[in-house]
Amino acid sequence: MEAAEIIKSAADVKNPGNIQAYNKQKSNNVIKRLKEKVLSIRQIERLTAISLGAIRGV
Repeated sequence: MEAAEIIKSAADVKNPGNIQAYNKQKSNNVIKRLKEKVLSIRQIERLTAISLGAIRGV
């Protein structure tokens, strides 16, 4: 399964960039799930446009 598809299914969004609009708690929960699904921090960063520092902090 492609990384973008994993993000879409884990976050229940059509576009991975939509995760930015979530409140902090919800986006942090999504990021945690994505890390558990073995996506790299860089993949999450590129596809969601959430900063590397914010992803590392979760």
